[in-house]
Amino acid sequence: MSLLEMSGVGIAPDRAGHGPCSSTDINIWRKTMKKIHLAAVCAALLAAFSVNAVSAAELARKDKQFIEKAAESGYLEIEASRMAATKASHADIKSFAQMMVTDHTAVDTELKSLASSKSVAVPTQPTRSVKSKLDSLAKRTDGADFDKKYADEIAVDAHKDAVKLFESTAKDAKDPDIKAFAAKTLPSLKAHLEKGEAIKTALKDAGKAPARSSSTMPMGAPATR
Repeated sequence: MSLLEMSGVGIAPDRAGHGPCSSTDINIWRKTMKKIHLAAVCAALLAAFSVNAVSAAELARKDKQFIEKAAESGYLEIEASRMAATKASHADIKSFAQMMVTDHTAVDTELKSLASSKSVAVPTQPTRSVKSKLDSLAKRTDGADFDKKYADEIAVDAHKDAVKLFESTAKDAKDPDIKAFAAKTLPSLKAHLEKGEAIKTALKDAGKAPARSSSTMPMGAPATR
């Protein structure tokens, strides 16, 4: 007995029409094999479709999260900078804050337009995290203390987070419009961060400098009698 016979699969008859199985058996076998092949193809296509569907949903979720996080970041930058424009004591902080309000308001307007085109609702109220940061900043009544906190948390830390968010989106976003928006906005965010770090360093260096009083004689000045 052959392996095909042992497996229960008939073999084709010889040219004379004789063989271990009839033409009816052959037709049944062929139909069965076609059904098996078709079922296998359908299963493979279904599996591929399911994977693609999950991936598409995941990518859409990430793109939506970018819009929400970008809006949250912009809200923090704008509101904190509006506060700094009036409360800051350092001229560079005031100038930087005014620039932040102008630049981030423009970005926020473009972001809202993008979100609308993607049917994504932009949050209109601050998150707990943003509200907490704004409340903490508002409690700083001393000018120098306010300047330091704004420089640390808004000019530098908030922009580091924004740069990281926009970098990853410019690289990985699947929606072409969202990807283009992130890539276009990224250079200005990096410029803001660079300026913020310079201001933070300047404030730190100013704090280290010894205070000079009117009674202190400059080094090298001749003594008077």
